Amino acid sequence: METNTYWLWLLSMGSLIFLMQAGFFLLEGGQVRSGDVSNVMMKMNGHLALGTVVFLVFGFAIKQYGWPLLPLPNGWHLPWQFVNDGNHSISFFGSLMFALVSCAIPSGCFSGRMKFSAYLLFAALYVGVVYPIFAYLLWNGPLARMGVQDYAGSLGVHALGGIVGLVGARFLGRRISEKGAHDLPMMGFGAMLLMFCWFGFNLGSVPSYGKIASDLPLVAINTMAAIAGGILGALAGSWVEGKPDPICTPNGGLAGAVVICSGVHLVHPLYAILVGVVAGAQIPFTAKLVSKRLNLDDPCGVGPVHAIPGLLGAIVAGLWAPMIAGGFHGYTVRLGAQLVATAVVLIYGLVSAVAVFKLVDAFTGLRVSAGEEADGLDVAEHGMLSYPEFLPSPPATLASLQPISDKRAALAIAELAAAPPNEVTDRVPDLASA
Repeated sequence: METNTYWLWLLSMGSLIFLMQAGFFLLEGGQVRSGDVSNVMMKMNGHLALGTVVFLVFGFAIKQYGWPLLPLPNGWHLPWQFVNDGNHSISFFGSLMFALVSCAIPSGCFSGRMKFSAYLLFAALYVGVVYPIFAYLLWNGPLARMGVQDYAGSLGVHALGGIVGLVGARFLGRRISEKGAHDLPMMGFGAMLLMFCWFGFNLGSVPSYGKIASDLPLVAINTMAAIAGGILGALAGSWVEGKPDPICTPNGGLAGAVVICSGVHLVHPLYAILVGVVAGAQIPFTAKLVSKRLNLDDPCGVGPVHAIPGLLGAIVAGLWAPMIAGGFHGYTVRLGAQLVATAVVLIYGLVSAVAVFKLVDAFTGLRVSAGEEADGLDVAEHGMLSYPEFLPSPPATLASLQPISDKRAALAIAELAAAPPNEVTDRVPDLASA
């Protein structure tokens, strides 16, 4: 009964995490030009499908067992033989959901200028190799043995995805036209959907049935507390800069959710609010730093919303260590270990990203042409507009105009010249169609 209950819980939470793909589509889709929205949808569908295949075939074996450097368990010879074991299959499902979320994060750095073929190759390499290697080091390898706490992936999911995305933005260069969001309600709904799904993300990270009663109540409260703190921090941070920003504010909720993932099972809710405020408040300032000092075009704020809060998340979990010096619900945390893990993800993310983008550039090229970018990726890459009704169409009065002879034109001009000024406009369509 305990196994069935725990598996059902993980499957339910994993399904909720799956819905985050829709959230990322809405979040990114609302922040890009109207001519790039279908491309965002295609990216989400593409990495979801391709990522599932590569993670099943070899990615999970790397993440879970350290394959091929280490042997597979139970005498298995093929990296996908885990499907014969229920416990390992449940782990695969949850791990896959995390991997796909991590892949969706850097997509926001590539908006409006990356080839679709390049994105698909990037996604296969990221979900199949880049993410699994670090996930193994963090949750099953040397960092786990050091006692690093990253309960729901501040480092393993968000910091890694954000760092890789920023490196990709450097390789791609800035957009020709850095237009702002075309649909704020769409973006805001995506952010709210992601916040809702975050409960699946954090509550689905409970490591065993025996931890359900001790972990889940606090995890749920801390998730909400950090989201609230992030919203308030971003609201205040943007207000200081001018007016409360409707893009920055919901992104603050996401930054708060990111920063709490490492220590969501350890800290007090008031501390969760505090770190959420910090994560949200830094967004407008970090966004300027990324754009102006680092000269990176980050259309959806991946750096300030995922990379920085992700790195910060592991550190603030370590700063809580003196409050639980004797352990808490069987968990212990040490600041030194958290700092080491933060340094490792920073180095690994930078090095692996450079290798991946050089490889992708060599095979497919990274960026569309200037003309294709100007036309919008919906048409250039997919041959279909997201909003065809946005294209200008001739007014109905012009559509009814017919060619007329020179004699008729002369008569019409004479008639118009003799007409009172207030009747000229009204007579044009009638004369032209006569």
